[in-house]
Amino acid sequence: MANEIPVYMITGFLEGGKTSFLKFTLQQDYFNDGSKTLLILCEEGETELDQEFMDKYHVVTETIEEESELNREYFREVGKRHKPDRVIIEYNGMWLVSKFEEMELPEGWVRVWGEVNAAGVEINKIEIL
Repeated sequence: MANEIPVYMITGFLEGGKTSFLKFTLQQDYFNDGSKTLLILCEEGETELDQEFMDKYHVVTETIEEESELNREYFREVGKRHKPDRVIIEYNGMWLVSKFEEMELPEGWVRVWGEVNAAGVEINKIEIL
């Protein structure tokens, strides 16, 4: 599909470094290509992104409080509002990842899974149609 919107999920424990990892990633040349990033925040951590940073790296944010709010209709709504090139979800570490895995995404949105461990990094793309 030509107009795929990759959906990345960052998950971990509260204060586990998710936002710090996100900030680092957004600043890298391979990611900082002028694309518009929709960042969906599912919890408030200690590290925050200030407006100057978000403007510089083309990031818009949405915040949700309840796990039930994260669904296909919500994705459609924020997709229409922001027209992102990619989506990053800073997922709440207390929520089950399996619920996101089972969630139906809007047409053209694809999950991009990555795993970081002591052996290195592995990234997989899973399309859900």
